[in-house]
Amino acid sequence: MFMDPTSGSANSVRPWAWPSFIETGTELTIPCHAPLPGIDADVIEIAVIDVGSNSVRMEMSRFDPATRTFISIPRAPEWSKSCGMAEGLSESDLVLSREGVERTKATLARFRNILAARGVRGVIALGTAALRMVKDTPLGQTDIRSLENALGRKIFVLDGRQEAILTGLGILYGLFLVGHSRPGEGVCFGSGGASVEYLRLIERNGLIAIDYDNCGDFPIGALKLLGQTGGDHAAITDTVNFHLKNLSPLYSGHNSMMRVTGSNWREAVGTILRLYPELPHRDISDGSMVFQWNELARRLSDCRGRTAGDFAKVSDEKPEYRRLLPVSIATLHAIGGHVQPEDVTICPPACSIRNGAIVEAYGSRFDMQKLAA
Repeated sequence: MFMDPTSGSANSVRPWAWPSFIETGTELTIPCHAPLPGIDADVIEIAVIDVGSNSVRMEMSRFDPATRTFISIPRAPEWSKSCGMAEGLSESDLVLSREGVERTKATLARFRNILAARGVRGVIALGTAALRMVKDTPLGQTDIRSLENALGRKIFVLDGRQEAILTGLGILYGLFLVGHSRPGEGVCFGSGGASVEYLRLIERNGLIAIDYDNCGDFPIGALKLLGQTGGDHAAITDTVNFHLKNLSPLYSGHNSMMRVTGSNWREAVGTILRLYPELPHRDISDGSMVFQWNELARRLSDCRGRTAGDFAKVSDEKPEYRRLLPVSIATLHAIGGHVQPEDVTICPPACSIRNGAIVEAYGSRFDMQKLAA
């Protein structure tokens, strides 16, 4: 049960049903700024704001009573901004970048105006690794309040397990609900600026489920590793292996397929494909790309030692994102090298914690079975 601090009304999230082959576990009860109107109302817009460690992004969807589904609204350029709050952040220096906080405040204020202009009532604002690292420090609490004041809404700071579960829900949303393809077992990773989330999908009695006993996060996000290692490939590999060394139960019997999600890794693999267009892979209708791990790993390894400047001619990213490319490539190479999957799926943008949050918070408002037909 979540008490909306702005209205004083309780907003209880009811259980919701996935299609018959997907099993659900515990309920997260992600808080919403305001309960949605009944499903018989006119088309409704909702927004999820991801106050990330490097980027701040807003996802908007429209609820269509005719189909009883949420339909993603194409993201406008001003709905995403690289702000770099986690720049310089470490366990020994729990202070957000001052410039990053100011950029984030300005971005959230812009989001506030966009939401007001569109009359959006259903809003979820989520904070991830950078905010959870500092939320118990006096300065961190002050920063979070200032961000909430800029947005005009409460920011729900996820713990690592919650973020991993929303990553899993986002992957299921993207792979099944958008692509109409049945997801199978496998280990999953989601990349961010300060952390990488991990979980696995398992099959139990013919159902696909998130394994709630094996999910969480590691402090190996791209922006954080860039600060710790300077982008050195060997140092990144050592750091990743240090954090993943005790995770063998996660992979045991479930490592034929590895799924990864996150804009950093999508751009890293997109850059690899532009460098090596002959690299074999399968494009799936839902926007996924599937590679044989050994083939992709060889190309990732070939990029060792390349700088962000070396990628300038083949990367579509802005310079503030492109600087993370060498780290993202090295991190993906290190994680895959540790897991040693047969195949790796690069998940589409729909596989995000933002869409995972929409399903978690509002899933009871529409008929998921419609999408299984």
